[in-house]
Amino acid sequence: MPRFNYAGKKLFRRMQQLGAQPLIERGDGDEQHPLGVESMFLPWLVKLFDALPGSQALLNIGPKVTVDFAPSGIPTLSSHLPYVATVRKNERITALKHFQDVRHVELQLDDPLEYFPGDVAVLHPANDPVLVSNLLSLLGWQEFADIPLSITANRPEVRLPPSFISGTITTLRDLLTNHLDIVTPPRPWFFASLSESGFLNSHHPDYDLHIQKLQELSSGEGLDLYLSYCWRPRRTPFEILSDFPLQKSILQNSVHWLFDLFPLQRARDYSISSSMLAHGRNTIHITAALVRYTRQMGLVSRTRTGICSRWIENLSENQQIRLSTRKGNWKSLLHGSKNPLILIAAGTGIAPMRAMIHHVASLEEQRRIVLFFGCRFLEWDYIYKNEWYSIKERGFPLEVFATGSRDDLTGSRRYVDFTLLQQSDLVKNLLVEENATIFIAGNSKLPALVKETIVKITGDARLVNELVKNQRLNIECWS
Repeated sequence: MPRFNYAGKKLFRRMQQLGAQPLIERGDGDEQHPLGVESMFLPWLVKLFDALPGSQALLNIGPKVTVDFAPSGIPTLSSHLPYVATVRKNERITALKHFQDVRHVELQLDDPLEYFPGDVAVLHPANDPVLVSNLLSLLGWQEFADIPLSITANRPEVRLPPSFISGTITTLRDLLTNHLDIVTPPRPWFFASLSESGFLNSHHPDYDLHIQKLQELSSGEGLDLYLSYCWRPRRTPFEILSDFPLQKSILQNSVHWLFDLFPLQRARDYSISSSMLAHGRNTIHITAALVRYTRQMGLVSRTRTGICSRWIENLSENQQIRLSTRKGNWKSLLHGSKNPLILIAAGTGIAPMRAMIHHVASLEEQRRIVLFFGCRFLEWDYIYKNEWYSIKERGFPLEVFATGSRDDLTGSRRYVDFTLLQQSDLVKNLLVEENATIFIAGNSKLPALVKETIVKITGDARLVNELVKNQRLNIECWS
């Protein structure tokens, strides 16, 4: 990784050139680490505090927000999300015997929307109401759950939910349901806040031991303990809080630490898989793979489900949700040219390709499309294949080559690159003779695999750079 932390290293060298002297060695955070930048930041922070006597006092700055229970009032939470959508369909499109549950969700918008292939729907999931109730009960907040309250940030850098406006009145139940992440395994600072917040029962005989354990879990020296106790088993905040004796009658003091314990709920981006030309401006389709896995907690194996996955799985017909959209950069690449399109997708990476195929097929001018699609089993998760047959039957120039990576009875894995190599003459002719444009969507490892395969097919190591430079190779991938 030759350019790892390139900007930080360059700034560090420049400061040294200007005469600056480092207090401690430079720390290089790695966002790809399972713990994110904190894997490096926490040990580095310990060294910084050791080098700055008295600096520990900087951390004792109290909770992020102040919570005021309004004596009267009605919750007036207004949403910043511009579109109201009604769920019209939520169906599984992979075989029931397949472990991967992929959903096709159709949403009807109240107001028309102009969108194009490559655009993204931004969904804001809600937490499971049962989990919310259990958490409120565990904290002793059940009787206060629906009392109106207001939130005030105690420091300028504190982020409140983006839908909050000055004077917003909400409730504890609304906060825990729609705005705070109460499922994701917490970061080390959760344990530091828990030790300072007064949640623990100070009359418990092991109170001092529990405080020490929380402080260790939040420290750089306790990183191994944090990994084994929290991160690897994917332990949730509810499970962690259940492990400690809590004091349940201190709402007025402990509730202010709500935003220190639970981060803001993160929105999820999904490539829109429909076309406004084919499906209408009041319709958006989403193609979502549900995240579900198991983790070992001692002798017990527990199933984990992603926050948004659980929410999408339980979306019912006629249910209303709010969403926003984000523009992609493929619109300009689809107009002004009749050159062929090579679409390469794996798994739910088919979503923007489906949008593109329906979009181009709805235009007056015919444009050849060649789709290479990879899945695990052609029988179980070759999604949308019937649509390709229907489009081809209408006379549209669509060619589809699909690969099931686990279909080989010998046990060897064959991915999209295998099919590209099988069709090397076709691919080479499209790229070299017909100036085709390539679109790639799927796992973050896919682009490198495709680029390597293009070099093998064409024998031209410079072609990939030329394709990127001329906007003939476009990528929409995620990790």
